[in-house]
Amino acid sequence: MGIRYVVINEQIKEENKLSVDYGAWIIKGEEGEAAVEPGSAAEKAGLKEKDIILEFNNEKITTDNSLAKIIQKYDPGDSVILKVLRDNEEKLISVTLGERGE
Repeated sequence: MGIRYVVINEQIKEENKLSVDYGAWIIKGEEGEAAVEPGSAAEKAGLKEKDIILEFNNEKITTDNSLAKIIQKYDPGDSVILKVLRDNEEKLISVTLGERGE
């Protein structure tokens, strides 16, 4: 999909003063790697750094049900709906998945 993220748990929620304790938080890498890769499916869909993906096609993203695990069920070219938290507001964003590893 073309994002770098951290799966949110209680500790990450507390340390970063986030409003939720689950989801995939899109953030830059420690070496400055982009949070959203230019030209990726995520960028085309309008995902931004600091967005939190709460659900992927109605599946809640948790430490036990990670985004990586959920996305394996889908193929490149599939369209999915993400429930995203941005600025304390939930949005539904449609994404067409790119090639694996993109």
